Order: sequence, then structure tokens, then C-alpha cells
Amino acid sequence: MLNFWNIIIESNTFNFLVLVAIFWVIAVKINLSEKFSAFKESVVSALNSAKNSAKLSQNNLSEAKKDLNEANIEAENLLINAKDNAQSLYNDIIEKAKIKINHIENVAEKSVRTDEKRAERALVEYALVNAVNSAESKLTSKIENDKNLGRLIVENCIKELDNIKL
Repeated sequence: MLNFWNIIIESNTFNFLVLVAIFWVIAVKINLSEKFSAFKESVVSALNSAKNSAKLSQNNLSEAKKDLNEANIEAENLLINAKDNAQSLYNDIIEKAKIKINHIENVAEKSVRTDEKRAERALVEYALVNAVNSAESKLTSKIENDKNLGRLIVENCIKELDNIKL
């Protein structure tokens, strides 16, 4: 039997069984199954948390994409509105400028017509004054040259005055 005992001690089977027994005693003493369960639960919790975070991140990404698309659409609409407003403002400015130009042209034309009429009146007045002065000097010289002519003119004037009925 001693020989059998030597064989068992020297064999790897005995060593393996002793090692298993030591591990089993250690596992029982430190309550390894509970620690494995707790570790398993923490891993499962971490995985679930990661899945939830992934879903939340996916939702946030989808919302961000949606917000970005809405912002792009709003920016395009603002750009279109800005172009329309700029074109409308340009058209208003051009229209008001045309109206102002027409008003200035009308005022200038009236001013030119007024100046033309003044110049025409001044020329007519100048021509009349010259004509009267010329006629007066001619009549004066004729009357001085021919004394009977002066008397005839005065008589004709008196007859004309007599013909006027009051």
C-alpha cells in the first residue's frame, strides 16, 4: 500500500485533485460565485448602458441631421427672400428715380418755357420801345420838315376824338 501511496503522490492526478480542492476551498471562502454573479451583472449593466447610450446617440444624431436639414431649408428660404427683397428694393429705387427724373425734367422744361416767355416779352418790349422811338423820331422830323403835316395830324386826332361816343 505504501507503493500505491507513493504512486498517487507522485502522479499528476493527485496534484490536480489537490489543486482543485484548494481552488474549491478558496472559492467557498471568498464566495467566488457571488463575485462572478456581481461581475456578470455589472457587465450586463454596462452592455445595457452602452446599448442605451448608442440608441440615445443615434436619436441625437437623427435629431441633429433633421435640425441641420431644417436649418439648410430655412437658410435657403432666407436667401430667396433676401434676393426677392433686394430685387423689390432695386425696382422701387429705379421707379422712384424715374419719377424724380421726370419731375426734374418737367421743372426744367417749365423753367425754360418761363425763361423763353420772359425773353420773348423783353424782346417784344424792346422792339416796341425801339419802334415807338423810331416812329416818334420819324414823325418829329417829318413834322419839323413839313409844318402843314403837323396841323393835319392834330386835326385828324380831334376828329377821331369827336367820333368817340361816351
